[in-house]
Amino acid sequence: IDDEALIEALRKGRIGGAALDVFATQPLPPNHPYFGFDNVIVTPHMAGITEESMMRMGVGAANEALLVLADKLPVNLRNPEVIDHYRRRFPAH
Repeated sequence: IDDEALIEALRKGRIGGAALDVFATQPLPPNHPYFGFDNVIVTPHMAGITEESMMRMGVGAANEALLVLADKLPVNLRNPEVIDHYRRRFPAH
């Protein structure tokens, strides 16, 4: 987010509002302009952290680890281009 551009857009009414949880400066200083708008929601960078989401993350991480320990690829593999290298470095038991 370009803070200055967003603040200007909010002041001029070019956008209806904003909901933010990540900032260039963290934490935001108490006098930051975002706090002066009624149509801006500001949360710490953990707005989505609930008891349920933490449980899902923990179970998901454990399941991924079990897959890797069983010489399988993780469900959430994000760089398939390295599979061949991975298999050479960590051959199946």
